[in-house]
Amino acid sequence: MEAIAKKHSSLLSSITPIQGVWDNIVMDTNLKVVEKLIQEALELGGCSTKRAVIEEALREYVQRRKQLKVIELFGKIEYDDDYDYKQQRQQQ
Repeated sequence: MEAIAKKHSSLLSSITPIQGVWDNIVMDTNLKVVEKLIQEALELGGCSTKRAVIEEALREYVQRRKQLKVIELFGKIEYDDDYDYKQQRQQQ
């Protein structure tokens, strides 16, 4: 699997994976992170490793950014005043 991922890395990076499909693909990296921040996150989040803290932080970051994109749509979508969602539910 790792060889396939390396061979097709440009293709894979352009695909938005379905949740859970690519969870086992890991990228090794070296990061310089403020130690005090990591320690505080370890204490607050209850994670046992620095890696777990960083992964959780990245997941929360991505989730928050997706939420912000949805929030940007408020007021931009026009709704039909005559639309009756209750009637739609009864027809199903």
